Amino acid sequence: IGDHDQKATSDNVEGATKLVKAEKVIIHDGYEATDHDYDIALIRLAEKLDLSTYKELKPVCLPADDS
Repeated sequence: IGDHDQKATSDNVEGATKLVKAEKVIIHDGYEATDHDYDIALIRLAEKLDLSTYKELKPVCLPADDS
């Protein structure tokens, strides 16, 4: 959580990143790796995460049904 460069191994920002197992990953049905369309997924974490502990992290909210 909080890792912004998946290719780097040394970007662990003290107090801003945490390793958490993914319980389930749901990739968008329209995702194409070749052109990155619909490059989005939902990830259910294996443990609860208190975002108030990590001031650098903010949740992303899903849009309303009518948007």
